[in-house]
Amino acid sequence: MYIKNLLVSMEIRNALYGDIILSDEETSILDTYEMQRLRHVAQLGFVNLVYPCANHTRFEHSIGTRWMAQKIVRLSSIPMPHKDERLLYIAALLHDAAQPAYVHITERLSSMGMPVHGNVIKYILDGRYKEKVLEIKRDIEVAFICDVLKRGDLDSICEILSRKRAYLSDLIDGYIDADSMNYLRRDSFYTGLPYGNYDDRIFSSFKIINVGDEERIGFKNSPDTINSILSILNARFTLRKAVYLHHTSLIADEMFITALKYALSDNAIDEFDIFISGDLELLLKMRGSDGAKPFVERLLHRRLFKRVFVLDDGAPTHVRNTIGAMERDNIELNEARRRISEESGITEENILMGLPAPIAWKDYNKILLASDEGDYVELGTAIPSEIRMLEERYRSLWRFGVYCGSSEYDDLIRLSNVCDAHFGFASKIKPKKPYTEVNTMRDILNDAISALTEMNRASSKVLFMLSDKGKYVSRNELAGELQIKPSTVSYYLSLIERVLGDKGCREVLRTKRIGRTKYWLVDEKYGRLIREREGDFSGL
Repeated sequence: MYIKNLLVSMEIRNALYGDIILSDEETSILDTYEMQRLRHVAQLGFVNLVYPCANHTRFEHSIGTRWMAQKIVRLSSIPMPHKDERLLYIAALLHDAAQPAYVHITERLSSMGMPVHGNVIKYILDGRYKEKVLEIKRDIEVAFICDVLKRGDLDSICEILSRKRAYLSDLIDGYIDADSMNYLRRDSFYTGLPYGNYDDRIFSSFKIINVGDEERIGFKNSPDTINSILSILNARFTLRKAVYLHHTSLIADEMFITALKYALSDNAIDEFDIFISGDLELLLKMRGSDGAKPFVERLLHRRLFKRVFVLDDGAPTHVRNTIGAMERDNIELNEARRRISEESGITEENILMGLPAPIAWKDYNKILLASDEGDYVELGTAIPSEIRMLEERYRSLWRFGVYCGSSEYDDLIRLSNVCDAHFGFASKIKPKKPYTEVNTMRDILNDAISALTEMNRASSKVLFMLSDKGKYVSRNELAGELQIKPSTVSYYLSLIERVLGDKGCREVLRTKRIGRTKYWLVDEKYGRLIREREGDFSGL
């Protein structure tokens, strides 16, 4: 096998797999412009706004996919010529080389005539990508993929990545492949979620199956293999639900795509910038557009739009048909936004509509299971109810959302109610009143004041006096103002300190000593909350 003859050039320590060994040729590929750019393209886009450790990149994913391809070939003992094995590993390493910045979001622009990954990989391999990069970045001195690989190899790799080499293509881009097996593990690891722990027995279950006049990838037809396949399919669904479709990430995606459209229309960037830039580089270029800049600034500082209206798959058919019409026709979408803006008084720029994400269902029914004799059957025939149920779960992830750029609760709830009326169906969520630290402290202080008044009303009067001073005062000053003994004031102050401590708001009252004299001060940010209860102290 190829690995036995591999001239070791580099060992890369991987957080998931330990040491990954690459050949001299593969190392030279990693040093190219296209691969180094992937260090600056996040695997999960804005998911790190939800899961802060999810900062892994397409670069490390590419290396992991290369390693996964080798593990599959070795543990499944897949027979292939030395040259094909070498090309497979190179193709696995390059499978994401043409991915744009913020890949899963920018791909949505393909409906506007933007290039897609399949086109750009051809440009990378035939040299047109290099020409464009050098035209834009004249001072760059770095090798490109077309410089490193031979012409014949470039053509063969293009065939593998274009799904024209049957089982070799299946190993990288199939129903279950090196790509998905790596990203499930990697995304799960960096989000801190357990869902990517699928059954390892899958690695020894791959088979080459003769289908007509083609050799395709399938799996051993055994109960253990079927369970392994289901563990992967369920992991993919669960990560999609919990991570890829998290509402915070979807809102950030919608803000980004809006900014991107502004930047393209203002000529702050062109369509090729998306494919030659990293994530942050592209964002900063987009900031040159007046329309895009406010969205970019908000994304950089995580000042995201808020959910005001959400529909899920439980919405009635006629409502979903309305959303479908908006998906198909931008005029319908823009008209809906205009009417909602007019009725709510919220500007159109502060209203975003999150259309349903693609279902992302691959027809897993067609996964092939083969016996040792070479007979094969489709997975959907072997376990029809399980696959049907999985497809229904995918379809249940349908979501539509309306998001608002205002942070004012009154704006949010007004827009939410207008959306209820416009779509003829109530939102699954309603905006919540902001519950800041001060709001939390207001509730705690109200509790403390009520407890203090119940125990000793005069001590509440002392607390109110302190809140109105705005400076440190001694017990003697308070005693003189109240015309009572200093020892009595000391008792009241000790009672106040005890109650505030018991209620978890000790920081409201500050103290200091000068010599032998102790002074008290109510922190001003809490003093105004105490003074809101002034009526409670009027009779004291």
